[in-house]
Amino acid sequence: MKNKIFCIILGILAISVLYSVFIVSEYIIRQKQNENMIEFCSQNNTEECYTRMFELMLPSLLLYNARINGNELELIAFDPDNVMIDSIDALKKSDVLFGYGIYHSAAYEEKYSELFNKYSYAFDCGVPSFITNSTKCLFFSECIASDKFLIWDHLYTREMQISSGKVHTLRQKIDQLALNNKKIFVKIDANLADAIALKEVIKNAKNISGITMTLHIDTPNAIIERIPLLEAINKDFILISRHTIFNFDNHQTKIINSKYYRGILNSKLFFLSYINKDLIDDYNIYLNQNTDKYYKNKNIEKSDIQKKYRRDIPYSDIHIIVTLSKKIKEISNKKLKGLS
Repeated sequence: MKNKIFCIILGILAISVLYSVFIVSEYIIRQKQNENMIEFCSQNNTEECYTRMFELMLPSLLLYNARINGNELELIAFDPDNVMIDSIDALKKSDVLFGYGIYHSAAYEEKYSELFNKYSYAFDCGVPSFITNSTKCLFFSECIASDKFLIWDHLYTREMQISSGKVHTLRQKIDQLALNNKKIFVKIDANLADAIALKEVIKNAKNISGITMTLHIDTPNAIIERIPLLEAINKDFILISRHTIFNFDNHQTKIINSKYYRGILNSKLFFLSYINKDLIDDYNIYLNQNTDKYYKNKNIEKSDIQKKYRRDIPYSDIHIIVTLSKKIKEISNKKLKGLS
């Protein structure tokens, strides 16, 4: 009888191991296929290409746990217009905020100045002038790195925005405002200019305490362009928040037909928030990427927009195979560094 039970247990273990090997191998093969499709998908805006490139991006969208002085990282959602969820430590440890893209509202920048009594700088070269509601929130009709991504002004002029012609690099603005030895929190909500703004952040990572951004992934090619940028950001920062916009209109909703991602993607964008690794003691990938559980464990107070519309943070979940593959890769890289 004992031998029979032992054989059954051994058989179950063998089946479990074989199944695990199968699904991991299936994922690796799938990602190799996706990589081979990059050139084709950069020129073809199809649903298949969108899904494939989205899957390639998933390892760069994994959420992390982190500790500062032995305490779990605290998150906060105070943005009145959207639901950008950020690390309160990244905000507190910054000396100023740079906000790129305001259009008709500098609510995020104003709230930062109100909460922390620090200066914030709001930039948008498509807006000729703007009066803020805080004496410590200063507006500049300027863009970062490029003014080629202006938007249709559907609220006021009913025309395309006109650039002020004033463009700066992040380093130029840091030097101009004498912030070389200061920490900056960067907010990026600049339509398709997010990729250019990210490049500027990567160059100046040491000056930046944290980032909150709107990632626009409208097409397969847009995803392809942003994958290496997200990978580069992950060298100096960890991702502590990931979700899409609230779904107010059905036409905004996009379903990702992939076994490696569950949840919708509204308006083809993600809100992402990061904290600089230099500010934290230790960190690790959050094993369960279900944002319902992740945010619940963080005890985040609902933002103004959530309270108004009685909504929860939109659900997002990345398959555990993606998480385990990334963890194995990180462990392998650490061992290789230790041997070198």
